[in-house]
Amino acid sequence: MLLNQNKYRVKLKGRAGLIYKENDKSMLIDSEMLTGQNFDIVIYYSSIKAWEIPHEKELVSEDDKAKIRENITSALNKLRIDWE
Repeated sequence: MLLNQNKYRVKLKGRAGLIYKENDKSMLIDSEMLTGQNFDIVIYYSSIKAWEIPHEKELVSEDDKAKIRENITSALNKLRIDWE
């Protein structure tokens, strides 16, 4: 699943993991699809750490993490998300 939203994209990798892309940068974020009644997916906020090569030296601030979380929530608006 690939969702385009302005300058960022969210790609679910199947049952586990998602790729978040923003402009020319990307990062892998831990997640799991769920089968319970309360949530469809759990996304591990603590795994929002660093961009992939060649941007791995760019710091991801707390403000950046909050923005990434907001963007993912917006892109996956049809899913019930549990942020851990």
